[in-house]
Amino acid sequence: MKIGKQGMLLLEVACAVSIVMLLSGAVYMSANVRKANVDSFARRMCSDIRYVRMRNIYGDDTAKIKFQTDSKGHCGYTLYKEGVLEKEEKLPGDVRFTSTLGTLDFTLAGTLKGSGDTIRITDAVTGYTKVVTVVPFSGRTLIREGIYAYE
Repeated sequence: MKIGKQGMLLLEVACAVSIVMLLSGAVYMSANVRKANVDSFARRMCSDIRYVRMRNIYGDDTAKIKFQTDSKGHCGYTLYKEGVLEKEEKLPGDVRFTSTLGTLDFTLAGTLKGSGDTIRITDAVTGYTKVVTVVPFSGRTLIREGIYAYE
């Protein structure tokens, strides 16, 4: 820009616009990554619940999932097979989930022992929520999405 001239060059305007676009893109990508983390956790948890159900149907009554919150406030669950810890999953600190049951295990018929459960996984930063339902009388595990998602 020349001294004594008023206004901005086209190149300067293009640089300013591109910087603003890069910054807004970074914020958008951050929100999408957080949403993907919640989705991924919900799918892994559903897969593990279905795995425990099949193990229980085939006679391994020691297979179960226990929901927990550690001392740092991170929510997660542990999967036990034959009484031994097989897998542990944890969410980031600002993502929470609520469950009415502390432990999920099934009968030999594949039905849930106790009542059914609705598990809500919520990102406190973005407010994005994923809902997983375990049906009590059939033991089916469903992720609510699309037209069945809670608004």
